[in-house]
Amino acid sequence: AAARRMAWLLGERVGGSVGFTVRGERAVGRHTRVEVVTTGVLLQRLQRDQELAGVDTVVLDECHERHL
Repeated sequence: AAARRMAWLLGERVGGSVGFTVRGERAVGRHTRVEVVTTGVLLQRLQRDQELAGVDTVVLDECHERHL
């Protein structure tokens, strides 16, 4: 929902500048600059690549310790 709202505010479709990844669904494109992911997706990526190569900034919002 957050990705859809941000894309709507920019007058774009999801998968343009703003995309998302959740288990079983991904909407990103070549021009995606902001990707909204779930805690589980972020943790999987961190386990594969602790430096998150290609990622400039990570913003954590409503991340609860019970998920970790």
